Amino acid sequence: MGRHETVHEARAIAENGSVRTEEGALVTPLASPLKPNGRGVTPEQLLAAGFAACLHHAAAEAAAADGGGGAGRPVRVETRVRLGRDGGRGYALDVRATVRPKGVGQDHWETIARAAEEIWPFGCEESSRFRIHVVPDDGDCPGD
Repeated sequence: MGRHETVHEARAIAENGSVRTEEGALVTPLASPLKPNGRGVTPEQLLAAGFAACLHHAAAEAAAADGGGGAGRPVRVETRVRLGRDGGRGYALDVRATVRPKGVGQDHWETIARAAEEIWPFGCEESSRFRIHVVPDDGDCPGD
């Protein structure tokens, strides 16, 4: 990953109307957000789940480090992913997330939410903490 140390890696393959993770923990048919067919999940649902899971881990880490009583508290993260057009052929993605540690006062959960946003890789609008590469398949994944 260039200047970043790899902590974890995952791979997924989408083909023939389904998506699966390399190790098989997730296997599901895909539905199109443009023509929902009632079976499978849309890419936006998968993104919402992925963003929620990622932010949840960051929020749990932030709560554990919080000196105001967040440590050991359960955390709820909710994400909403909206797909739109960017004005041309492309699509635009809008992701909104809420973080709420349970049983923690408002001043502490706001601190935990801000810390979680700093921890997770998608937290800063102008950030170099994540990269997305789309390349023709040459038999290797980008960044290998």
